Amino acid sequence: MGTQLTPGQMLQAHARINKPERQMGQFRSSSLSGNGIVGSAFYTFPAMAAVASIFSPISLLVACLIMTIYRPILLELGSAFRLNGTNYVYLLQSSGRTLAAIGATTTLIDAVAASVVSAAAAGAYVKGEFPEIPATDHTIGIYLLVLIALFALFTLRESGKLTLVITIIHMVVMAVLMVGSTIAWTHTGTDMIRHNWELRPTGAARIARSIYIGVCVGITGFECSPGYIQSIKPGSYGQALRNLLIMSLILNVPLVLLVYALLPNEVIMKTDNLLAVLAEVSLGKPMRVVIVVDCLLVFSVGIFAGVVTGCNLVEALARERVLPQLFLHPLPAMEATYLPVILFVVISIAVYFSSAFSLSTVSTMVSAAFVSTMLLVSAISIGEDNITENGIQYSTSCLLLKFSLDRLPRAYKSSMWTAVLGIIVMLAILIGNIIQDSRLKVARIMLWAMDQTKMFRGWKLDRLVVRWMKHFRKHPVVFWVKDEHINHLMRAVTYIQDNEITDRVIVAHAYTDGMIVLELQANIRLLEELFPSVTIDLVFVRGSFSPVVCVELSTPDSWLTCIDLFR
Repeated sequence: MGTQLTPGQMLQAHARINKPERQMGQFRSSSLSGNGIVGSAFYTFPAMAAVASIFSPISLLVACLIMTIYRPILLELGSAFRLNGTNYVYLLQSSGRTLAAIGATTTLIDAVAASVVSAAAAGAYVKGEFPEIPATDHTIGIYLLVLIALFALFTLRESGKLTLVITIIHMVVMAVLMVGSTIAWTHTGTDMIRHNWELRPTGAARIARSIYIGVCVGITGFECSPGYIQSIKPGSYGQALRNLLIMSLILNVPLVLLVYALLPNEVIMKTDNLLAVLAEVSLGKPMRVVIVVDCLLVFSVGIFAGVVTGCNLVEALARERVLPQLFLHPLPAMEATYLPVILFVVISIAVYFSSAFSLSTVSTMVSAAFVSTMLLVSAISIGEDNITENGIQYSTSCLLLKFSLDRLPRAYKSSMWTAVLGIIVMLAILIGNIIQDSRLKVARIMLWAMDQTKMFRGWKLDRLVVRWMKHFRKHPVVFWVKDEHINHLMRAVTYIQDNEITDRVIVAHAYTDGMIVLELQANIRLLEELFPSVTIDLVFVRGSFSPVVCVELSTPDSWLTCIDLFR
């Protein structure tokens, strides 16, 4: 059966193809994902300080420089496939629907995790600054997530101007903070940074590990940028990626150095809203309020950027018939599609609930999703270069060297070794994100995996893993107590059991009153019955508690645990 198109239908099709699209220049496109990069200072600094201490500026500098590896890779892929959808589009064009589905899943998880961590961090920031608010931090985060999603529903196509304004505001605020902190540093001198330097890890191995784990925690990138590449003017994509690198280098690295120059390590380790505290110390209480407002704006754009990336991906999947066409239906009298936004919000809230509203869990998820996304991009780029001959300027995308698009032109070509280096770096970061978590959990996962695999049962590798677990648990944790209250002791032992790799706890008490000693002995016997899997030893030291006592008892810092029982 033949079908003949009328001239009117041809004109309508021609009009749809030539319909002008509003496209963003380098600055507006940079602002959309740039807020996520420069805004990461609000939640990255505390996590990085916990693992890298005074070496945090070095870790953050290395993390920023790592992103230079991926700029040529993303430029080549962007010139070859100028379509929204990031990994899904790249893998669909170069391999097939199976791997494309994996890429779509990874990209969606990355976008969801970015939005959730922004909402969670904003809620924690607001609750930390205004504890009298009658709502929990995760409730505030959910409200903000839903509010920004509703806002995106009506302004998704007009996002560039708004994000550019917020980016400019944020950079001005950070510039004022850096200038004020630098002036305050000149007045206070170098005593504070020397004090923090004295608390640094010692030994080459510990220093290298601190910097390495700090890089893994502080790594951030522009993986969301390809998600809206169709909305970027041709020729502006590379400039936008360059701008993101510059913003990250000139803002984040100096700020973390100023934090250690003006704040003691004790405050840095216990404070989540570091920039607000830095603002108050350097410029006073009004600047702290400005930082909090700026934080909310930046996190709102971080949520918005995740929504844009996720919704563009869902629309791309619907256009490819992977998802129902219902996802392409716009709101009446509007061009905005509403179902992708609703789906994104539902998935985001589900992820937030499943993480038990833990900001650290969601942050780890962001790192893992980011690494997975960049690994996929690197793998695609490797496939392109392996099947390109004689330096011909073509763009191909091949993961397993099975599919070739050697006649597809591309404006930019990256080196194969750049992609290889990208994979090596991302694998190293992935390993770092794994080992910084509880090694005991990793061992349990390995033990379970070997138990489920028949091939490994004959090798008796489970015994090796068990010995590995016992090795981790043999070192005790020393817990200093001030009083004999049983509820404080129970919370302390529970914390150690959940967070430390040990089955032995040494409870130490510096005393001058013999009555507390007797009551403490009775309470420890009760704890031994309540926690039979944990060996609890009690050590008494006559005198007043001080760092000198810890040094005298030859207690390594890694054996001590600091527990805030009243949080």
